[in-house]
Amino acid sequence: MAGDNAVWFLCGGASEGWITQGTVSAGVGYRPPSALGDLAGFAGGWTDPESSALSSQFTVARFYCCQVTPNFAISPDVQYVIGPSLNPDIDHQVILGPRLRATF
Repeated sequence: MAGDNAVWFLCGGASEGWITQGTVSAGVGYRPPSALGDLAGFAGGWTDPESSALSSQFTVARFYCCQVTPNFAISPDVQYVIGPSLNPDIDHQVILGPRLRATF
């Protein structure tokens, strides 16, 4: 947390023998004072595929996580992928996605 309502993150990973050999992501988020269970955010990331025949890709995303109940959240997002590694025939693509999270 950065203050009462701001959130930031930075994560990365490396692997060998998988489709991705490296990845780095960073983002910021904001928790509205009227709904502290919710989170609006923006993130960006870079992915380096294992195969030298594939190009690296960059992704930016915008999301909003809505805490519907204490154990259930809905998080729609939109992602813009630049140079999709697994689809070299296109320059970019937009992905719309809903995520559901249930805790028990």
